[in-house]
Amino acid sequence: MKIKIFTVSMLRPIFWACLLSLSTLSFSSSNDMLMPTAFPHFPSRSILRLDGLWDFSFMEKCQDPLKPDLAKVTYTDKLAVPGVFDTMPQYAGKRGTAFYRTFVTA
Repeated sequence: MKIKIFTVSMLRPIFWACLLSLSTLSFSSSNDMLMPTAFPHFPSRSILRLDGLWDFSFMEKCQDPLKPDLAKVTYTDKLAVPGVFDTMPQYAGKRGTAFYRTFVTA
């Protein structure tokens, strides 16, 4: 079995190539985090951020999850979006249908 040993002088060109490729990416700042964007930027396109606290309801016995009766849904909680509701202790391990709701102004 051959073992390849890399020296600093061998890795230096790889480091600079990676650094150069990172410098050509465009980044967007969101919540003080830098994330690369894989889409082109269009200055004329308006963007509406949908993250935040949303109204939340969980029904263990929903008659038809594909066509729920939305009049019967009562939103009793607020959860962060994006988020995972079943990591919350009160919903962990339960089976049912989850409903999220928010309001936007256009």
